Amino acid sequence: MANALVFVLVATLLRATGLDLPNLALNKPTEQSSEESSFTSDLAVDGNYNTDIHALSCAHVASDPGASLDWWQVDLQKIFTVLTVSVTNRGDCCHERLTNFTVEVHTSEPMTSSNTGIQVCYLHEGTVGSGLTVDLTCAVNTIGRYVRIVKYNSGNEPLAFCEVVVRGAPLHNTCGESSVLFNTGAREPDYIIASHENIGKLDCANMCFRKASCNAFNSRSPSIGVVSCELLAVALDPVNDEAWDVYVM
Repeated sequence: MANALVFVLVATLLRATGLDLPNLALNKPTEQSSEESSFTSDLAVDGNYNTDIHALSCAHVASDPGASLDWWQVDLQKIFTVLTVSVTNRGDCCHERLTNFTVEVHTSEPMTSSNTGIQVCYLHEGTVGSGLTVDLTCAVNTIGRYVRIVKYNSGNEPLAFCEVVVRGAPLHNTCGESSVLFNTGAREPDYIIASHENIGKLDCANMCFRKASCNAFNSRSPSIGVVSCELLAVALDPVNDEAWDVYVM
């Protein structure tokens, strides 16, 4: 029960701050259902936000009037909790092609598996504006390695976009939880890198996520009116202290 509570706490925080996390898709392996000339799948994760497809900065699936769907995917190369997926549309023309698409997350390669590990991150209804970026927040507990953008009934309006950014957090244990409550009623007294007064658990976790060297935090009720949040960089060795709870991120 305690672990589940902490998972909800950290998952809520991550969903709120996901846009501050690193881009997991940058320069990772990509594929798409078909290639259109020089507009290859890897151009959508090259870090180039130019929205003119002729600058060779956009991916484009080949037009096929008989296609039941178009897809593009990136392999994050490890399993993550996927929090947000941002997609930048073409700005030179044909922005209406990025419409009514689904963002899927798969735990295993979709081309070779039975898709038993598929999760829907987001169903985007409608068209993304010319040259605009949409930031899509995944459903809670969306976990996987492959992020796939799918457009059904594509026909003469093939899938095309210029950049995809995926943000999320690594899994830290084999149970599939993104964080573990190390010990309630305990405090790690060493390796404290910062202390804050009158800070609640969620804000304390937020501070830890934003600080690269932080991998855990001590927290206690801010009603005490003194230090309530301690950021840690540590291999934990907690000691009993009923006022404190120590978390590993």
